[in-house]
Amino acid sequence: MYNDHRVSGSFIVIYMTISCMCLCSLFRASTTNPGRVPLLSNSDDSGTEGYQVCKVCRLKRPPRAHHCRRCQQCVLKMDHHCPWINNCVGEENHYLFFC
Repeated sequence: MYNDHRVSGSFIVIYMTISCMCLCSLFRASTTNPGRVPLLSNSDDSGTEGYQVCKVCRLKRPPRAHHCRRCQQCVLKMDHHCPWINNCVGEENHYLFFC
């Protein structure tokens, strides 16, 4: 197939390796927890200074946590909801999304 020697075999190996790495990162970014806000009871006030109550899901959430309308949950350090990975990009999977 590549007998005309226009594309070297090492280029094909490198290209396939990078393609597999991209697919693995895509899979991991779409299946990793984006950093959902843990459930806290309203009576538990230890260490929750500065927390706000979400208007939509009524959970206590720390600063820089935002509610995702698509996932219907609060995410820590939420960047955005990505339709390509069908998941929020937040604190836990931001690096995987970047890769």
